[in-house]
Amino acid sequence: MAKEKSVIMANDQHSGEKPFRVRCGKVDSLTLYEITDHELETLANGSPSSIHLNFAIFFISLATSFLTALLTTSTPSIRTFAVFVVITAIGFSAGTVLLGLWHFSQKSTKSIIRQIRDRVPADHSEPQAHAVAIQSHALQSVGTSVSSGEPQSLRQTQSP
Repeated sequence: MAKEKSVIMANDQHSGEKPFRVRCGKVDSLTLYEITDHELETLANGSPSSIHLNFAIFFISLATSFLTALLTTSTPSIRTFAVFVVITAIGFSAGTVLLGLWHFSQKSTKSIIRQIRDRVPADHSEPQAHAVAIQSHALQSVGTSVSSGEPQSLRQTQSP
């Protein structure tokens, strides 16, 4: 159950302002992960994989469109045919390279996160049945009161 406390800062006691509420909930355990500057920088910059994927889809779609045009129409000029072939080849090549970059950069971000999480061993000391009992107790305490019609959890945290 969350506990409420009124907090007044030392220099604000005579200002006439209302104190603000701090709600604290009990936490059984807290896991802290230490990371290096390089890992933090990599995670902060985000993965460029979505940009790689977007451009890969663009180039492959472009190449497919020009290939379809080459296969379904006749080109009267050799110059037009050569331009279409070059655009098709460049589109498929760039799309394939960007698709490969997307695949490998997506794996690198996941591997950094996995490496950070693997530094702290998993805590299997709490049995699964205990977690289920806590969840069922929490669901029962959120029920509504028949007499007042308001949730019990709200009625208990209100100050007099």
